[in-house]
Amino acid sequence: MKTSLFLRFSLALCCLFLSGCGKRGLVNLYARKNDQFVCSTSIGKAQVYARLCSHKEIRSYFSHYEDLHHYYHLIHLRVDNSSFMRYSFYADDQAFFVPPSVVLRKYTQSSAGSIGGIISWVTTLLLLPFYALNVVKGTVENPYLVDTGNDQTIIIPRHFALLTGLYTATSLTPLFLGMVLQKSKSNKYFNEANPLIVSQHEERLIAPYKNRDMLILTPRAGFHASCPLVLYNHHKKAREHGVLDFTL
Repeated sequence: MKTSLFLRFSLALCCLFLSGCGKRGLVNLYARKNDQFVCSTSIGKAQVYARLCSHKEIRSYFSHYEDLHHYYHLIHLRVDNSSFMRYSFYADDQAFFVPPSVVLRKYTQSSAGSIGGIISWVTTLLLLPFYALNVVKGTVENPYLVDTGNDQTIIIPRHFALLTGLYTATSLTPLFLGMVLQKSKSNKYFNEANPLIVSQHEERLIAPYKNRDMLILTPRAGFHASCPLVLYNHHKKAREHGVLDFTL
């Protein structure tokens, strides 16, 4: 009965822990109409719309969001290609710096590990009185005497090992699950963000008569409101230039 109570309590905490780990849905940032972008420019036959993601949006989709918002801009770019020509966005051709994808690791970390640690700590404190009472009860009601010689004996509760093992397992299970889930969730968030956010040395193709959204992370240092942008025209085999005038 006591074992069942311990297991049920642990299971309830784990379910609560798991319920707090949902998908971030970074692609929701794309759900914007053209008139919601703060600036636009024409590059060849393509119309480019751009905006800077707000602090609220960054807080909703990234970990260490204060650090991210302090050091980086997250640009949402939409290229509307209304011609038969094929365009490409090359990260390394832009006037602003585009960092490598490894930078995303820090900002796509899950907090499951810390949540698991908190639950483990609370579980340890809550179950400590039950553990202590059962050990004392076992010592008094059903002791196990160990003869150490010289007329000396040690009194050990008969189920001491079972109670201690159960208490330890119940207390540490949320911490262990948190570590495992943190790794899994962090990889999941990174794999979700990596295809959406342009990284160093990457190319994003804009097909004819199509539009494409992309997110660009760039350091605030050196970023200017009047921002040159370059698209490569595959038909003309030439780079075409435009300027985005952000309202910062």
